[in-house]
Amino acid sequence: KALAEIYGTEAILDLVFYSMLSSNTPWKQGYRTRCWELLHRLDNRQRIIDLLQSAQIPSNDSFLLDLRKSMNDLGIVPQRREEILWVRELLQPTYASFWKEAILAFAVLEEPRRNTLEMRDVPMVVSVNRHTPKYLQMPTANVLDEIEQKLKSRDHYYETKGGGVFSSSTELFRTHKESLTWGDAMAITTALTAMTVPEVRSHLFDYALRDHRDVTTEYGGVIALDKKGRFEILEFEPKIRHHDRRFNASQDMFDAAYTALFHFHFHAQKLRNGDHAGPGMGDKTYARNTRANCLVFTFVNEETMNVDYYRHGDVVIDLGTISIH
Repeated sequence: KALAEIYGTEAILDLVFYSMLSSNTPWKQGYRTRCWELLHRLDNRQRIIDLLQSAQIPSNDSFLLDLRKSMNDLGIVPQRREEILWVRELLQPTYASFWKEAILAFAVLEEPRRNTLEMRDVPMVVSVNRHTPKYLQMPTANVLDEIEQKLKSRDHYYETKGGGVFSSSTELFRTHKESLTWGDAMAITTALTAMTVPEVRSHLFDYALRDHRDVTTEYGGVIALDKKGRFEILEFEPKIRHHDRRFNASQDMFDAAYTALFHFHFHAQKLRNGDHAGPGMGDKTYARNTRANCLVFTFVNEETMNVDYYRHGDVVIDLGTISIH
């Protein structure tokens, strides 16, 4: 408000950008991240792109050079702190082959589709290009219609005690269908595919039962693909434990998640926990901050769990139940 009063509303975005550009010192990295998030709250993405492309960025400013490289290579301009860290980690030499593969996979996509993608979509695009390339060109509406047919015959349970005004419609596929991106469609398709694999379900139920027995915390981890293209469950019990209704993701988990498909955790406090089937307020905050693709698995009974897909923007989609058998 003060900047608007002094310089005018139209000048604020450029002022913030150039303040960030001139703050290239190690102890100001937190300030620069907050500037970047503020730029996105000002809601003029094209101006941010123009400034990032045209600015004279010093050769030692790896922060802005990494953001520019993400924009030029993949067309992705990250919005939040965790996405910035995500970009900068994937641009480390360790991930050089993965980044090159991502560039090639993104190049196959038509520009309107590429323009909808975010950091959470990068591992998904690489996976699709490797294993199911037919989806790269398939219209989003067709993929969503496939999903809708798969979900029709499934049993669904909904979060009814998570606080706020509850409506089961907020977790229905049809509620969000028109606003879902191709990346969302591929995430949901991939999650549904993973749940058909007996080894995946067996591992998830074993891990969830261990979570049920541990009353000090929730358990979680990431779902990834191994070198042979098989789904794998990577476990990351939290190092910091608060209580049985909270999962604290460790840095080790975030490191593993940079090339993985999903973050996940359990609601396993009870074996009949259907009233808490779906992300709670804290889970939605986590999704908003990380901007990752997330799954939550909730016990309905000892042999059945409900699965929900969620991400930032309060998008929650009940994917139905899976059985241990």
